[in-house]
Amino acid sequence: MDDEDDLREIDECLRAAFPADAAAQQRIAARALAETATPDARRSGVLVAAAALVLVLAVAGWFARRPRHSPPPLTTLSISSRGSLLIVDGDDGRRWVIGRPLEPRPQGRYVIVVAP
Repeated sequence: MDDEDDLREIDECLRAAFPADAAAQQRIAARALAETATPDARRSGVLVAAAALVLVLAVAGWFARRPRHSPPPLTTLSISSRGSLLIVDGDDGRRWVIGRPLEPRPQGRYVIVVAP
C-alpha cells in the first residue's frame, strides 16, 4: 500500500497550521548542518567499543576453558536368533525382538464363570 501522498498531504497541512519564523528555521538548519560529534561523544563511543571488545574476549576465553564434550560411549549390541525370531540385546538393558507378526486371535470366545 502506497501512502506517501497521504504523508505529504499531512505534512503540508501541519506546516500551514504551524508556520515557523525565519529565526527558528535558521536555527534548525544550522543544527542540522553542524558537526554533532563532540569530543565527549567520541570518548564515550571509544569507551563503548572498548567495553564490547573486552566482553567479546571474555566470552571467547570462557568458551575456550570449557571442557570439550566427549562423544557418547558406543553401545554394544549382541544379536542372537531363536527359530524365526531375531533378538537384539543392548548393553544398556534394551531388547528388541524381530520376527513374524503373531496371528490374530479369533474373537468371540469367552468363558463366563458364575460362582454359586
